[in-house]
Amino acid sequence: MGPRMIGDAMKNEFLFSPEIAAYVAEVRMRALEMRTLSRELARWQGGEAQDAFRRGITEKQLSLSTWFESQYNESRKLFGKYLSIHAP
Repeated sequence: MGPRMIGDAMKNEFLFSPEIAAYVAEVRMRALEMRTLSRELARWQGGEAQDAFRRGITEKQLSLSTWFESQYNESRKLFGKYLSIHAP
């Protein structure tokens, strides 16, 4: 889902339930957090003094990655009712 589609979905909640709008907002927030952590980690390359800092970022990234991996099934549950085709 691209940034424009996310923005359009958020503005037009009538297309989906408020639950979907909240889910899309959470996915976006976590994606931004992942990008921020990646940038922080890239900035702090090397040096023993930075090891604890880098470990903390790596642990947060792992936690976020695990969350994103679990979202395949979650998104199917949330979006499934909107994407199924029913005979008239």
